[in-house]
Amino acid sequence: MLQDEGVCFTIIGSRNSGTDPDARWPAPFPSHHEGYYGADSVGVRDMLVQTLPGLPPPDMALVHLGTNDRASAFGSDTIEALRDIVCLLRQRNPRVVALIAQIKLGRIKGAVLNARIGRLADRESTAQSPVIAVNQYAGWNDDPDSASADTFDGTHPNLQGQRKMAEAWLAAMRPFLARGAGC
Repeated sequence: MLQDEGVCFTIIGSRNSGTDPDARWPAPFPSHHEGYYGADSVGVRDMLVQTLPGLPPPDMALVHLGTNDRASAFGSDTIEALRDIVCLLRQRNPRVVALIAQIKLGRIKGAVLNARIGRLADRESTAQSPVIAVNQYAGWNDDPDSASADTFDGTHPNLQGQRKMAEAWLAAMRPFLARGAGC
């Protein structure tokens, strides 16, 4: 989608595989990322303390955490970890744009967590380093038995869900993207 928009970009990260080590990303999609499958927000924050100093400074970060934080009391640990992650990103680049996903996570807990993520984004956002809450749950259908399902198991996105997520990320990214020739 970024290529279709004419955006020059480099995806960075210390990792280059997913949960299935034999799976390959489609060409020409770069495989670098900083995703930690099955990890909670605190665990990812702790990993970033180790890995971010070895990476080029990020201009933009897409942060999708919280699904694995079910033990957290309505997102307290999640919000603290997200705030810390924004600080870690800003240590690498004081002008980083941080996009933080608001997620589908049960009706009450999800509503509370998403409201807290929205408030975090409002509090932490600056003109120099915006923090944007990205609604990744609107219209999301987590019923895998539905003909319009966005997941294959009630949690993890199928191809339709992946596209829906990518479209939400891209919409949030657009105001901050540099377009140009020579990609």
